[in-house]
Amino acid sequence: NYPSVYNHTLYVNAIRYNHATDFRKASTFWGLNPCTNFGARVWVTVPARSCSSGATSRLSGVAGLLQSAALDAGLGKLHAEELFQLIRLTADDLDNSSPDWGEMRYPARAGFDQLTGYGRLNALRAVQAVHDKRIPPMADLHNPRWFAILSPVVNPTVEIHGSIRLPRAKRAVYELEFALGVEPGETEFRTVARGSVKGEKTGRLGVLDFSELPLPRGPAPRNRDERDRYSVTLRLRVTDDRGLTAEARRSFFVFHDPTWKSGFPVDLGASGEAAPLLVDLDADGRDEIILPTADGLVRIMDWEGGELRTVVVALDETETVVRGAAVGDLSGNGSPVIVVASRRGKVYAFDRTGQRLKPFPVSVNPELARPATRERQVELGILSRPVLADVDGKPGKEIIVSALDGHVYVWRHDGSLLSGFPVRVAPAAESVAIAKLVSTPAVGDIDGDGRPEIVVGSNGLNDGLATAYAIRAEGNQHPDGPFVPGWRPFELPALRPGLLPTLASGLQMTPALIDVDGDLDLEVVLYAVTGSSVVLVDQPAQGLPQIVARYSLAPGADSALQGTTFLGGTGSPLIADTDGDDRFELYAPLLPFRMLTLRSNPGIPLDVPLALGGWRLDGAPDDRSIVPMLPSYPRRMEDLMLYASPAAADVDGDGSAEILMGSGGYLLHAFARSAGEATGFPKFTGGWVFSAPAVGDLDGDGRPDLVAVTREGYLFAWELRPSETVAPVEAASASR
Repeated sequence: NYPSVYNHTLYVNAIRYNHATDFRKASTFWGLNPCTNFGARVWVTVPARSCSSGATSRLSGVAGLLQSAALDAGLGKLHAEELFQLIRLTADDLDNSSPDWGEMRYPARAGFDQLTGYGRLNALRAVQAVHDKRIPPMADLHNPRWFAILSPVVNPTVEIHGSIRLPRAKRAVYELEFALGVEPGETEFRTVARGSVKGEKTGRLGVLDFSELPLPRGPAPRNRDERDRYSVTLRLRVTDDRGLTAEARRSFFVFHDPTWKSGFPVDLGASGEAAPLLVDLDADGRDEIILPTADGLVRIMDWEGGELRTVVVALDETETVVRGAAVGDLSGNGSPVIVVASRRGKVYAFDRTGQRLKPFPVSVNPELARPATRERQVELGILSRPVLADVDGKPGKEIIVSALDGHVYVWRHDGSLLSGFPVRVAPAAESVAIAKLVSTPAVGDIDGDGRPEIVVGSNGLNDGLATAYAIRAEGNQHPDGPFVPGWRPFELPALRPGLLPTLASGLQMTPALIDVDGDLDLEVVLYAVTGSSVVLVDQPAQGLPQIVARYSLAPGADSALQGTTFLGGTGSPLIADTDGDDRFELYAPLLPFRMLTLRSNPGIPLDVPLALGGWRLDGAPDDRSIVPMLPSYPRRMEDLMLYASPAAADVDGDGSAEILMGSGGYLLHAFARSAGEATGFPKFTGGWVFSAPAVGDLDGDGRPDLVAVTREGYLFAWELRPSETVAPVEAASASR
């Protein structure tokens, strides 16, 4: 994700001793930290117990040492690229490829590898090099950008631009090389261009001609082991007249998918965490793509005349957006309004053309985010998606948002707060403790009184239990207080509810509301991060909420993951009829229990299968009210699904909806309810599909199009099966 995929950034990961608590009992001090990152972008690795965050801070300190040493040595301030090359040149190369290491280690090899980069940071050697005035030359590649997707069909040749600078040498020679894979060996590189430099060279360094270069082969990747099949590496090596070297690398993908819609994928130039939303804003029979991105822009993309036309709307300066937009008729006049919530706590509203509506933006109350203490783990901002629903019973819809200050806000269409809001979400009115809310609220009538309730999860814990709350439509104006009885809070057990700060704590999923028993009020699907089950909660008209079903996390009878213990995951659920029998199924991301043991086994590779669970929502429970998983579920996923949620659509024309799910593992799956996967899937993206995909009709041809975005900043659209009508999409609705 950005900013790590920008040029001119130094990407680092962490190693540590391979004992959970006592370094004296370790057999190595450079086992890969199980909570860190890896891949072609890793430059060096740094010892740290606190994951990549700890490694980054330590490396920053060493960079300060090098700048200080340069001033002491009379060299002046070092250029950032000189720092990069110093750190690379003086790193300790890590190589455990000898059989003597055994099998229980993450493999590192001589030279560059995707686990340790160029090796372990050596601060002493780097400072000594500065003291000796052995500062390497500078080498930089300007394009392709990191993890770009280049189609040899669309772009058969690509000019490579870069720069070589010699501020402390007179001349140098350079070589531009190309090889297949993420960590190719020295003998696998093929020279693309070479030359000599005096002083500086900036601009074109060479040309990649894909008709003359070896290209990745084989079918599209189908699992984690195959996901780097289309990766290639570009390397620029510079050697100056003092014998000092510089290197620049770039990893990207050479791949073409004939099902891409023309003009896609689109390079957004910004991280795409928010889910794309497909809505026909102007009633012309074509769905527009509404996509907020991390650079503070909202794109309204319309397929017209065989090409994609984009209206770009800017939020206020320094704004960013993590969750998707909502669209609905706010004022009741029939006109759609686009609503977006920003990380800094503002809510914006735009008409269908992208014009801001007054008096928006409105903001959460900054006073409610102060002070932040151990008991008050709050901050200013919004990490939930806005929800549009009728809360007050009057024409139009309200905007409902949960905020990082621990409050739920409801704004009317004119930008005023609905009376009774915001509501403070905490176990007791007099309690000091309050926590962040990242769960997107769900709105519906759960107690049959004819008025909607707002159900939301909290990052906060109550005596070690994860918590959810149900808020009355009147909020603080209700004479008995804002919360439905039994929902201040409703508690669920979890093994490690504080798995990750903010992103994976407590109950961060979006609650799902549906009438399962036909009594005209809605039941609630909930699960906690690392919880032992998924539950269905019924709120009677009188009395306290009751768990009426628990959905087993034990693998189904035909699952390939038999014997694996699962827990409640991050991300949110999907409820959809995926087999056409007019009965609903439930799907949700799961975490393997083994993930909780990684830190007790640092440096030891373990199979940790992230997965997607599936159940019949009204399945027959056993005598313990436990509903078994569908026989072929859970389905294995390649990587994390932090804020992801599934979507469902019939992508192959067989009359049944497939379950669409992405992760950090490059692939977008289309699982069948029974077994297997739709023909033509999974789709390869080369990035982290952080949010739910969307299906609609972009060009009005009656055939469905699939849209997804990655954190690396690529927006994809695929043309799916021929069909006379677009199959309905069961995912986040336009208002949510």
